[in-house]
Amino acid sequence: MLHCRMARRYVVISLVLLVLLAFVLFVGPWPTVVSERRAVDRPLERALEEIEARRWPIAEGESLVAGWATVPLELPEGTPLAGYGARRGEPATGYHDRLEVGALVLGTGSVTGEAVARVAILASDLLVVTPRIAADVRSRVGMPVLFTASHTHSGPGAAMPGLIGRAFGGAYRVEVERAITDAMTAAVTAVLERAGRALRPVRMSHEAIAVPQLIRNRARDTTAGYPPVDDMLDLVTFDDDGGGRLSLVRFSAHPTIIGASNLEFSAGYPGFLREAVAERLGGDAFFLPGAMGSMSPRAPEGSDGFDRARGYARLLAEALPAEPGAIEVSELGLVDASPRSPPLQLRIAPRLRLSPILLRLNGITREARITLVRIGPLVFAGFPGDFSGELGADLRADLRADLRADAAERGATLLPLSFSGTYLGYISPDAYYDELYDNTSLAYETGIMSWTGPGQERFFTGLAYAAVDELGFR
Repeated sequence: MLHCRMARRYVVISLVLLVLLAFVLFVGPWPTVVSERRAVDRPLERALEEIEARRWPIAEGESLVAGWATVPLELPEGTPLAGYGARRGEPATGYHDRLEVGALVLGTGSVTGEAVARVAILASDLLVVTPRIAADVRSRVGMPVLFTASHTHSGPGAAMPGLIGRAFGGAYRVEVERAITDAMTAAVTAVLERAGRALRPVRMSHEAIAVPQLIRNRARDTTAGYPPVDDMLDLVTFDDDGGGRLSLVRFSAHPTIIGASNLEFSAGYPGFLREAVAERLGGDAFFLPGAMGSMSPRAPEGSDGFDRARGYARLLAEALPAEPGAIEVSELGLVDASPRSPPLQLRIAPRLRLSPILLRLNGITREARITLVRIGPLVFAGFPGDFSGELGADLRADLRADLRADAAERGATLLPLSFSGTYLGYISPDAYYDELYDNTSLAYETGIMSWTGPGQERFFTGLAYAAVDELGFR
């Protein structure tokens, strides 16, 4: 009898120890990785080895060719909205305005010769683009893709597996994911299927207008004595000889004017901005998300969130020039790399993090997808998350300064974008990594949501510099 009781006690103790071990292994807490060599140097060395550039010079008699198409994003009944945890996965009640996916396919060729499709840029009314969606679309369209998401907080949820996706967009549903991949594939296919008519020589123009009155940094008022914002409103247009025009509008303010109480699908101010730009400039318009980390809109007053978002879009559209400056395009280029990020750091305290195994089980991996598309002197640079507006503005200015000697000739400009086909949280300045809220708890964006550690700025800006080198700018 004594031996039986002792055996049972050992079994109970062993089970308790196994449960504790499993909890620490899969949940944590684990110590935060602070070693610069482990956190940044070795991952960056490996990442730089993976960057491969493809460049397509435009020969004499050829030109940049392009085609574009838009398809509606139609979702299964009962799909919840993404963007606010307060909605708790409640299903949408309908559509306030249209959700869509736009595809721009770029290539090289001539009117009489072959027009070769090289790369696609996708603009979508989503909160983020997940790695599963991006991988499926890439395999189906058969060409490199620069993904973007408008980051509307009233777009479809249920598209990201795991607890994090569930918290911000409701329980995962494979049919929602399929609807998104189908729409993205259909947009690219629509361009390619009518390539003889739609993929044609185009002229490109670009203007950048500072609109500091329409954007603010929601995390801080000033840094080093100046407002830390990416306040550049970019307009890139493509015009063909048939009278077709596509306007790409890039801006960095979060689409959070429409709040959590809304249960109707809406593209938010990016959708209203597309409408206003198309009406003002003619043709079609896509919205590209800039460096949205910490960037919030300065929206006008209105009767409700929709009214304010529409008024905000109108102010942005009115700031755009009617005729942007023409740019000569002699080359198309691509960098599309998917290196491993520094160790994941979902922290629960300044020096404690949850287990990275838990993150992987919830769909968050170390895939640090970075995609850059060069169109003549412009480089569209896609980063895998909420890329900080401060970093975006600094990176753009630093590269411009590096190229100052020949900038007058080439006008080299980097356009940082967010949500490029995977999501690694907020990519924030390293100086803010240990920032506390009210001197007690981790700040939300720079602490809790900055998942790639204390050297994230150095890692991602290092990748960007290397990619620009590969594209022939430095």
